[in-house]
Amino acid sequence: MARRSDVTLVAYDIAPSRALAALEDELESRGERVHAILMDGSKRDAPSPYSWQEVMDRSIRASRAVVCGISSQPHCALEMNAATLALDRHATPLFYFADTFGAWDREQVRAFRDNAQAFVVNEAEARRARTSFPRGAHATGNPLWEDDYRSGDRASARAALGLKESDFAILVSMTKTTAVNLALARDAIDAAASVLAYAYVPVLLLACHPRDETVDGIYAPLLKFGNAAGIRTEYLVGGELGVEGCDALMHSGPASLARRAACLGIPVVDHTQGAFMQQWLHQEISAAHTPLADGGGAFESGSSITLGQHFRDLIESRLGLDVPRAHVDQKRAAAQRVYPRLTKGEAARRMADIILA
Repeated sequence: MARRSDVTLVAYDIAPSRALAALEDELESRGERVHAILMDGSKRDAPSPYSWQEVMDRSIRASRAVVCGISSQPHCALEMNAATLALDRHATPLFYFADTFGAWDREQVRAFRDNAQAFVVNEAEARRARTSFPRGAHATGNPLWEDDYRSGDRASARAALGLKESDFAILVSMTKTTAVNLALARDAIDAAASVLAYAYVPVLLLACHPRDETVDGIYAPLLKFGNAAGIRTEYLVGGELGVEGCDALMHSGPASLARRAACLGIPVVDHTQGAFMQQWLHQEISAAHTPLADGGGAFESGSSITLGQHFRDLIESRLGLDVPRAHVDQKRAAAQRVYPRLTKGEAARRMADIILA
């Protein structure tokens, strides 16, 4: 058999496709030939006159390794066919790229993982995955998360948001679901009112989800009553500026803004406990806690009372009180373990090193 030197990359969903595109660039920069079958979340026709099955078969036959993304769809034919071709027809080493927490344990992977290796997002995930991937699980990180550590210009962001040094700004990361947003904002207003006695002025920035289709006017009372209670409450279109300028971020679970905040050292509050929010969280991520909270990197609340206590602790930390400050520092350190710092290109370099070893 001729020596096989190529690498085949296969993914269906948007996030793994784009992450593996970074790996493609890294491999090609080293002179490797790459066959990239990255669908970016949409069905595409195979190059005429072939089917995707035939394209993958030809690519994998020439490859030293196959790297598959892991779709959120439980039976993604593209990725499952690639795994079958790699292991059963061509005896090609197979790697799975888990672009997020727990993806390595999805149903469609289980039939192949005894004979595959996994790339995962952090060391805690690697320890868990090694119980299922006897050939190895590697904490490489996700190339798409590297930018979350980029330095923000806090002073400029706060100036653009009209924030003063005496303001305590809480970014509320909204969802696309109206009922969840109303619960988040209402509890945030009640909790923020509990810190009015401090020297800091509470400011609530409601960051709207780009796919929130709530009818205009539904949220208007939130602004009206929040401001009437002495809490500056306003909408924010797009959350990036808010993350760089805020003092804390509050969300209901699956928010990419929370990852960015954690990477910047901004305290994150997961408002995910209580019966209502637990049902929402289970619907979104099938878990009772976010990965950040599981790793000890987030505060958790389920009522405006607990939420208010977290806000008071964060203000007292800023005021220099030892116990709250130590608690906040512990959360920041844990968050950095959940989302390890990566330099630009580092995740792809780690994967390439392992593939080519």
